[in-house]
Amino acid sequence: MHKITKVVGRQVFDSRGNPTIEAEVFSKNLSASAISPSGASTGTFEAFEKRDVLNKKYLGKSVFKGVEIINKKISKKIKKQNVHNQEKIDHILIKLDGTKQKRKIGANTILAVSMAVKKLSAKLKKISLYKTFLINNNFKLPYP
Repeated sequence: MHKITKVVGRQVFDSRGNPTIEAEVFSKNLSASAISPSGASTGTFEAFEKRDVLNKKYLGKSVFKGVEIINKKISKKIKKQNVHNQEKIDHILIKLDGTKQKRKIGANTILAVSMAVKKLSAKLKKISLYKTFLINNNFKLPYP
């Protein structure tokens, strides 16, 4: 069993130049990272995107608060967890937020960490990421 040894959050910039969250998850001598780019839609039922609205340095789009949440809260909660138990890690992240629309820690924060964990699991298993989503190998593609 591979345990998570470290979780690091940082602010990076997406392809449109907007600040976004990157999470990097470590297990032993390997790591995987993922970013959660900002969404284009802003409907009333959308998951909440954690932004530093009051910080005018990046026009209110910085994600330093989300980075802090990863580095101080999330890292403590998922450190020493089995990296291959995605369901448990996602449950911990969702429970840590505790709101329907992810208003407390932000869907972008949760998603970056969750994706990084999934990528690290695939890396440790030495399989392609898409293969980690297969429940069984007896599937067929739809046809007209």
